[in-house]
Amino acid sequence: MKTLEAIKIGSELLKKKNIESYILDSEILLSKTLNKSREEILVKLDQNINKKDIIAFKEYIARRSKNEPIAYILKEKEFWSKNFYINKDVLVPRPETELLVDIIVKTYKERKITILDIGTGSGCIILSLISSLENSNGIGIDISKNAILVAKKNLQRFKLSNRVKFINRSFERLFDKKFDLVVSNPPYIDQKDIKNLSNDVKRYEPRIALDGGNHGLDLIKKVIYKSKNILRVKGMLALEIGNEQIKKVSKILFDNNFRIKQVVKDYKNNVRCILAYYKWKMNNNRRRNFRPRSQKNNFRRRTNSLSSNSSSGLGNNGNMIFNRNGSMNNIHNVEKTMLKYQQLAKDAHSNGDPVLAQNYLQHADHFLRRYNELNVKKEILTEKNSLEEKNSNSEENKDKNISQTSN
Repeated sequence: MKTLEAIKIGSELLKKKNIESYILDSEILLSKTLNKSREEILVKLDQNINKKDIIAFKEYIARRSKNEPIAYILKEKEFWSKNFYINKDVLVPRPETELLVDIIVKTYKERKITILDIGTGSGCIILSLISSLENSNGIGIDISKNAILVAKKNLQRFKLSNRVKFINRSFERLFDKKFDLVVSNPPYIDQKDIKNLSNDVKRYEPRIALDGGNHGLDLIKKVIYKSKNILRVKGMLALEIGNEQIKKVSKILFDNNFRIKQVVKDYKNNVRCILAYYKWKMNNNRRRNFRPRSQKNNFRRRTNSLSSNSSSGLGNNGNMIFNRNGSMNNIHNVEKTMLKYQQLAKDAHSNGDPVLAQNYLQHADHFLRRYNELNVKKEILTEKNSLEEKNSNSEENKDKNISQTSN
């Protein structure tokens, strides 16, 4: 049998089983059989194939006709220009996940960071990141022991064992160290939607890597909650999420004191990736004494001044307009403007614009700091006046006593 005939037989069998990419799959499986590139077999269509290879090819076609993913048949999948070892114990890497890797590499290029990959699977995310971020190192964890074995094979394949470690552990267990970046592609498919997935996904890929529980958010919530405790100051959380989950996920992030830095849309214009940094909370005493220089200068916008009678303190574009020596020293105006920005953030979030909501929240945080400063000044002034009044009363009492004594 010649190459062209084999491709035709394979593609016809796959077409009958409703495999959409029947011609491409037949060509790929034949190239696997002959251990040659697809391009090489296509330029030699008249080449003869021996019986042993024909039998092996038909076995591959039979597996594919049952919807088994090509990646599991080939035991490899290209991701970030690298061929990763893959088997049924791990999720097949998707092109959408490369978007997550791409934005992280652009964000941290030429920086030295420590990375934690939660639910590492084949290790494709962290190994791609570490190979691109040459000064960084990281850890990949997964609850599946078999998945970690796959990741370790890829670790050896790409010779990164001096900078990456893989651990079989649940991410809910505490870590002794902090990370600059926590990245995760957690299961985010709604539990009730698993049955609607294509056969090659629901029949073959590990359910533990697909099932996101209620609304597909159970694991996402846990990753967000856990990240608060293991991120360094100014640390970043990078998540891949499902279709139409952006509103709910951004609310979970906001409620847990994360601020969205950037979102990335996939090839179908769905928000697929989120980068958010954790805004560390400070108690009132620290808030009174801590105000970095960068924050002091962030909001000194002097294009217009806000009169003390202004009702909102907002310009036409939603930016602050104020005079630092005027309304910013009036605690009532500061409180009013802070509440206004908080409401604007809620409205923007409801309208599906997390980036604008983040902008408004940053403004609200600034006014909250100023409000606390003014409250402290007010308390000090009240205490000072009270002390002066006591001293004045004490002096008057002394004068009266002296006068009575002399009389």
